[in-house]
Amino acid sequence: MATRTQKSYLGRGALNHIGEILRNAEARSIFLVKDPRAFEASGAGKMIEQAVADRKIVPFSTFSPNPDWPDILTAVEAFRKTPCDLIMAVGGGSSIDIAKLVSLFSLQNSPLETLLRGAEEPDQPILPLMAIPTTAGSGSEATHFAVAYQRGEKHSVAHEQILPRYCVVDPALTDNLPPLWTACSGLDAFCQAVESMWAVGSNEESIAYSRKAIVLAINHLTAATLTSSQEARNGMSEAAHLSGKAINISRTTASHALSYKMTSDLG
Repeated sequence: MATRTQKSYLGRGALNHIGEILRNAEARSIFLVKDPRAFEASGAGKMIEQAVADRKIVPFSTFSPNPDWPDILTAVEAFRKTPCDLIMAVGGGSSIDIAKLVSLFSLQNSPLETLLRGAEEPDQPILPLMAIPTTAGSGSEATHFAVAYQRGEKHSVAHEQILPRYCVVDPALTDNLPPLWTACSGLDAFCQAVESMWAVGSNEESIAYSRKAIVLAINHLTAATLTSSQEARNGMSEAAHLSGKAINISRTTASHALSYKMTSDLG
């Protein structure tokens, strides 16, 4: 199975590259998966709307915080009704997960449940995806995993080709995150980095990503939560991205699996 290569744009001002990415991708139509609150509150809405003004946009935003199977089927159906050249995800991990699954499922002939369970390989192309996180937490823009809940059961879908082809990590999109969301998403990044470091699948490369993410989180999470300084926001965005790159190699461990069950049962 060929690993999809990723073109990454990182740092303040990274959003300015969206127009360039779309031109290079020859994308005339975009299926936009967005968290409406994050899209506006982060400031992403205005800049992205300017960058895509001359292209057809098909928006999709009807999904729950932890993507449920009906949400995913609805998203796939929406794409199939109005196919697009590229999928763009703007928001936290849930937005990016939905977009990954739309990119994986939409063109396939196999029953989607068999693909969800990994019982069959895709027999058709997987659509290109651009991931734009608005939180500094999950690092989902840097992984080839996606999560879906079906009847309360969590499924982790892994496929090398759902690694987003493009990721745009602009810390400015996290500047307006409230303190609680900053702390929770930042702890997500920190814990994933620690988890990756002890994972049996870790290697020298993933441990290097983990170590840097841990140090960045220790140095910047408190300041990002309490003061919202740009330096701290920059540090946490890098920490989250690196934690994603780490678990993309090592995969997660039992504590990660347990957390999904606790979320599902306890809300």
